[in-house]
Amino acid sequence: MHPCVHRTTRVFAALAAAFTAQAACAAPRYHLVDIPTDDRYAFTTAINELEDVAFESGFWGGGFSDYVYRKGAVEKVSEQDEDMSGFNDRGDFVGVSYDQNFHAYLSYLPRGTWGRVIEPSFDYTGVGRGSIADNRVVVASASVAGVRPKHFGQRCFRWRDGVTLAELKTEGDVCTVSAVSHRAVATGTVNKHPGDPYQAYVWAPGHFQMLGTLGGSTSTGTVVNDLGHVALWSELAPDAGGQVNVHAALFDGTALIDIGTLPGDVSSYTTGMNDLDEIVGSSYSPAGEGRPFLYTGGQMLALGDLIEDLPAGTASYTVNGINHGGQIAGTRIDADGVQHPFVLERVSN
Repeated sequence: MHPCVHRTTRVFAALAAAFTAQAACAAPRYHLVDIPTDDRYAFTTAINELEDVAFESGFWGGGFSDYVYRKGAVEKVSEQDEDMSGFNDRGDFVGVSYDQNFHAYLSYLPRGTWGRVIEPSFDYTGVGRGSIADNRVVVASASVAGVRPKHFGQRCFRWRDGVTLAELKTEGDVCTVSAVSHRAVATGTVNKHPGDPYQAYVWAPGHFQMLGTLGGSTSTGTVVNDLGHVALWSELAPDAGGQVNVHAALFDGTALIDIGTLPGDVSSYTTGMNDLDEIVGSSYSPAGEGRPFLYTGGQMLALGDLIEDLPAGTASYTVNGINHGGQIAGTRIDADGVQHPFVLERVSN
């Protein structure tokens, strides 16, 4: 546990989980570790509690393969034309495989064996993102024919060991899965009726809740933790000039909290969160220039100010995951356009 965090207890609806509160403390510092790869293009996709980092590496036009950086060593876990989207603490993956006709199939990868195709119990025409919990429950979305007569729509479902456990049924035509927690709590986007704006949701066994917006039309859940708290982004109400900006937000189990932007910026997006409600993402200037941030202890901090050894020649970088130990996965681009996956190790608090 982060040494600057204490826990208090509170019941969360269907989860009866502990709510994590953060005490004010000094901003953390980070050491950057590049992950070795021989390819020009590589990027991280996830980080788990075992300090494993999932990443893809390859070249445009030739395909990307999937790898895990584990205890200082790189392990290849899939061939080209397979795309990981979920990663749990057991070392299992879920992703999308493509056949020679580029049809997409949701695949389950128990650690060490790729290629087990998931067949939902309803007819589907394609798959979207999937995520996998520690108990091997997969939560994913699929494009489904015949949701209503002469209509194609998207549905979200829970699957385990060949059985569809549950389907998230709404009257709408949009349902996507962005992430699932270790305990199989899911988030993504859904709408109530065809054509309605989509909004973020939280979905756990016996519990479903749409999370609303920060005044605009749409919101998207990006990450959910075991407390049922969701990191998301939401449109704001139009400003005086009609401009609609987007802000990162936190659903803390009770309320939707606007966590704002870095100073001088107008928009922000979330990409990762841990059970301590620490959030990472990017904040954007009016010109569209992005800066990674860390939200911790109720404050949004510029991550660049916290990294002690960002390599010289780094032109830009992004981050996309944070674990309970505060480690952050990301990708940096150097002056020659080469992409380097990395992990930020927390060295002080």
